[in-house]
Amino acid sequence: MDITFLPKDPYQWILWICSFILTVLFLVASFVGAKESWYVNLPVKTNENSWLIAGLWVVASLLSYLAFYIVRDYDEEIYGQSRLLPLFLIVSYLNVLWVILFFKFQSFTSTLFILILIFAIQFYIMIFLLYINVWAFIVLIPLQALYGYLIYSIYHTASVNNINV
Repeated sequence: MDITFLPKDPYQWILWICSFILTVLFLVASFVGAKESWYVNLPVKTNENSWLIAGLWVVASLLSYLAFYIVRDYDEEIYGQSRLLPLFLIVSYLNVLWVILFFKFQSFTSTLFILILIFAIQFYIMIFLLYINVWAFIVLIPLQALYGYLIYSIYHTASVNNINV
C-alpha cells in the first residue's frame, strides 16, 4: 500500500499540474474580473460577505482534493477512480471559462449554462465516489453546495438588475 498522495505516473502529473495552473488562473481572473467597471457599476449586487464566501470556496476546494486522496489506494481495476481526474480537469477549465464569460463578456446566460454543466459534472463525480467511499462523497458536498449557491447568486444578480437570462 502506497502512502504517498503524489501522482504515480506522468499522465496524473500532467492532470495535477494543469489543474493547479487552472485554479490559479481562475483565482486571478475572478479577482481581476470583479473589478471590471460594468460589474462594479451594477445597480444592485448581493450583500454577502465576499471574504467569507471566498474562504468557504478555498476550504471546499481543498476538501474536494481530499476526496481523491481518500480513494487513491483503491484498486483501479475494480473502481476505475482515475477516470475522475479528467472530469476534475474539465471542471477546472469550465471554471476559468465561466469567469471569462461573466466578467469579460457580461453574459449571464452563458455563465449560468456553464455553471449548471459544472454542477452536473460535480454531481456525477460525487455519485461515482459514493460507491467507492462514503467519506470521499461527503467531502465533496460543501463544494457542490457552493456551486448551487453560485448558480443562485448569478441568477439573482441578473434578476434584480432586470437582465434577461
